Amino acid sequence: KIAISVFSEHLLTSDIRIILVVFDEEAFVLSGKIFSDVEAFIDGGTVADRTKEEYANCPPGGGMIRKKEKEKSLEELVKKPGETWQESLFRLIDERGLTDTEVYKRANVDRKLFSKIRSNREYQPKKSTAVSFALSLGLDIDETREFLSKAGYALSRGNRFDLIVEYFIGRGVYDPYTINLALFEHGQQLLGA
Repeated sequence: KIAISVFSEHLLTSDIRIILVVFDEEAFVLSGKIFSDVEAFIDGGTVADRTKEEYANCPPGGGMIRKKEKEKSLEELVKKPGETWQESLFRLIDERGLTDTEVYKRANVDRKLFSKIRSNREYQPKKSTAVSFALSLGLDIDETREFLSKAGYALSRGNRFDLIVEYFIGRGVYDPYTINLALFEHGQQLLGA
């Protein structure tokens, strides 16, 4: 835990890449104890129960459509789409008073990728990259869901990656290195690019 904390702090001011390697089974088991309550959160209910709970207010067969959107033609809807994921990212950076450098370093994303994102309004991130930025911005769970939806993603209670991310956000833990350890332990894709 101490190493993760020190690395995280250092990476906010430095542009280096740190890779943690677990050399033996004893160290791996020890790292597992750090995240034992993650497993309890994941196994806290069946996927069917959580999915039913999550979508209880949705009409059968689909998502909710606002009344005003029902009245618009397809051409009107496509002509004036909402805020893109990229626009949302930079709006949130400004609203939170953060610098670009702080955000991409916290997200564990390199400067080249961040430049691509900045220069392309229609940039389509990988889900893990979008989640990394949500964490780096310190978004709560509702803000994270909204942010991910702009990239075409959702957090699902039927997905271990999503449950682990939700678990940490719900506890106010936004450190990508800590979350990556839990993701690794559970055989999930890691955060970042």
